[in-house]
Amino acid sequence: IKKLHPKKIHLNIKLNNINKDIIFKYDSRDISMQSIGYIDLKDFNLIKIKEDIEKKYKQKIWNDIFFDIRAKFDKKCIQEL
Repeated sequence: IKKLHPKKIHLNIKLNNINKDIIFKYDSRDISMQSIGYIDLKDFNLIKIKEDIEKKYKQKIWNDIFFDIRAKFDKKCIQEL
């Protein structure tokens, strides 16, 4: 997590030795949060791996991959977002 804004979380995701800054929406409830969003396989040079998997399993895989990130935390906030 790089930065937390009201209803948005700024993440740095590293896949295939490539770092990307991505902003996801999130929702929080007391001591937990959930963030959902998508990443594009092209951004991480993973198209070749995707194509190999498609050939092997004879199934279409989309470039956009869905992420569902959930976390629980201790609430020790001085200020709520």
